[in-house]
Amino acid sequence: MTEHQAVLDEVLESFNAEHTLTGVAAGVVVDGGLVAVSNVGSVDPATHVSPTSQTQFRIASMTKSFTAATVLALRDEQLLSLDDLVLDYLPQIAGWHYITDDAPSLRVRDLLTMSAGMVNDDAWGDRKLHESPQWLDGVLSDGVRFAIPPGTGLEYSNLGYAMLGRIVAAATGTSLQQQVQDRLLQPLGLSRSAFSVTQDGDWARPFRAREGQLLTDGEALADGEFSAMGGLWSTVEDLALWVGFMLDAFPARSDADLMLPRRSTRREQQQMHRFAA
Repeated sequence: MTEHQAVLDEVLESFNAEHTLTGVAAGVVVDGGLVAVSNVGSVDPATHVSPTSQTQFRIASMTKSFTAATVLALRDEQLLSLDDLVLDYLPQIAGWHYITDDAPSLRVRDLLTMSAGMVNDDAWGDRKLHESPQWLDGVLSDGVRFAIPPGTGLEYSNLGYAMLGRIVAAATGTSLQQQVQDRLLQPLGLSRSAFSVTQDGDWARPFRAREGQLLTDGEALADGEFSAMGGLWSTVEDLALWVGFMLDAFPARSDADLMLPRRSTRREQQQMHRFAA
């Protein structure tokens, strides 16, 4: 057993003893490669089958890294600009009222960097993955509340990333989901990553632990209009490839750079753009 494996096993086992995890698969990436994998719990309270490095989990807000990379790849292709007005892509927000009259209009980079100023919607957003385009149209047309003026601070917004999904669709004529598949998942060989689960049954069901019992938690939400913020399913092995792809952007160098987003763009994505106090 390697040192990395021993440490990972110990961390998961001790955390599970304290918190009673439902089901977790974890891995350690070193120098761009997966060097250790461990798991606790199960993927289904009915069968108690343990997860593996190939088990699909809904990766929630890790999806945002794929959405952001897609937007930046489109910027690299000059299909959009980060300084474009959001209104140019989403006419539904024409009637929005900002928190102050002197606030600037939203730009694409505000959504990317959580700088739009819309009120934090974290718990709400997680429950909206399956909603329809018509539902999102209604939300955008109704308007939103702002906590701070755009561009002045960080305010976490799932709605902002759902809006980025719409912007990708407007800029390309195809859905964010299709763009992620064509630009990132397929070229990188992330064969078990998708916006819906595979049919082999090896995926983590929604359930929770309560007072030592594992309780089912309804059906997994379907892919929908909010998936750009948290709808992707993936595995430890696929995410290790994704981490390796990001790590490969360093150091800056002069050899061939054939994939979008470019290495410089991947470095850009990994910089701090908005300080969170």
